[in-house]
Amino acid sequence: MGRDENHDIDLDGAPDTPFPEARVSVSRDRMTVLLDAEPIPHDLDAFIPWVLAQLAQQQIRPDLRDDRIGERIRAAASEDAWRGLVLAEGKRPGEPVDGYIEWAGDFFKSGFVLDEETGALNYRKPAAERNVQTDQLLATVHPPQPGEEGADVYGNPVSGKKGRAAYLRAGRNVRQEENAYFAARDGRIQFDLKTVSVDEVLVIRGNVGLKSGDIDHLGTVLVEGDIGPNSVVRATGDVEVSGIVERADVEAGGNLVIRGGIMGSGKDKILVEGRIQARYIIDSRVEAGLDIVVEREIVQSFVRSMGSICVPRGRIVGGETVARAGFLVGQVGSEALVPTVLIAGRDFRLDDKLRVLHREINALFIQQSQLELKLKYLSTPRRLPMIRPGSPGNEDMAQLKQQLDDAVRRIQVLTAEAEDLKLQSQCNTRARLEILKVVYPESYLRLAEEELHVREQFPGPVHAHLAGGKVHLRKGNED
Repeated sequence: MGRDENHDIDLDGAPDTPFPEARVSVSRDRMTVLLDAEPIPHDLDAFIPWVLAQLAQQQIRPDLRDDRIGERIRAAASEDAWRGLVLAEGKRPGEPVDGYIEWAGDFFKSGFVLDEETGALNYRKPAAERNVQTDQLLATVHPPQPGEEGADVYGNPVSGKKGRAAYLRAGRNVRQEENAYFAARDGRIQFDLKTVSVDEVLVIRGNVGLKSGDIDHLGTVLVEGDIGPNSVVRATGDVEVSGIVERADVEAGGNLVIRGGIMGSGKDKILVEGRIQARYIIDSRVEAGLDIVVEREIVQSFVRSMGSICVPRGRIVGGETVARAGFLVGQVGSEALVPTVLIAGRDFRLDDKLRVLHREINALFIQQSQLELKLKYLSTPRRLPMIRPGSPGNEDMAQLKQQLDDAVRRIQVLTAEAEDLKLQSQCNTRARLEILKVVYPESYLRLAEEELHVREQFPGPVHAHLAGGKVHLRKGNED
């Protein structure tokens, strides 16, 4: 019969026993039997049987009361190591296996196809295959497996921990059969917020312009030509363009893939929640929730990425580019000494929220000053005799004091929120900036809050790093 699971066991040698200095105890989790003896008993031939008898009396499992007990005691005596000596251990439960999602294809594989002839990455061919067909298996969710059952030193079973379940929800155009998920139509697979869906694909046979009109589609849009000037394309899924995007607004809930490039007027906006891939970006405003990969160049553009910005075989010249996860670029700046700003390790979305908070805080400080001035005026000796209890002037003062208190409290709340956002921005970024070929003068390299103004040409490969509160360029690639 096992011991009561709700009590710890502490067995002290009684004064009338031959070893009053010895103490046998069981750990709080009932998985370990411990021995303390001070001083060390000299007669081990008598002491070891006594310990075994104590264990039997306390109903420690018989399979733990064997010759190993004596071996451990004698080894500890020879090494003078007695305090907390482990005499026996129960069988600890095994580690659980978490549930997981097994995708049926390389739907979300990162990177690009390797050109077999040149050995270089083909930036026009993503490795992922997103197109699916009706009834195609998309994913299987495997349930978690609990850890193997263990047993404590009394023989009581100890259940293994449960693994964490993996969750997947069937979104639009996806049907679920137990733990398997299938495409309910031909389309483009999407995975977002633990939801798998298949988008309807809208194919534009030609250019987006006056003839086609603006596009606003719940799903994926494939443009077989260009997106022309002054056009608007919005899609909840991916947008793929065989040609170029010229002076147009594009919004995509998924990825944006452009076989040509983006050429703007400085006013158009490209807003993408996923990844952007293009041959070039010129005079454009671009924002991405994930990585931006450009084959040739980014020129005089305002580009922001919550992931990384990669132009390994090309250049960034002019404008300002911001990458939360950093840069990998061939060339920064140009021989013409065009001012070029690269900012790595900045979460621009949190920065945008901070700017909004600071504007509101500044407005509240102005309101606070105005209210204090009004109250000071109403409280002057010349005004006070005119204000009687219950008069409009008295009510105005009470209302102003309440407004002042509200403004002060709101300032405190917003200030705390701003400090929290600033801390999040510092914790969630990685300042990484690698230049493979050359950095030209008049380039400005910023890591977090520190900036390096490059005044001379640096041949690559180099990487920027922070040391002593300053940004430095160091030869070689970042490890």
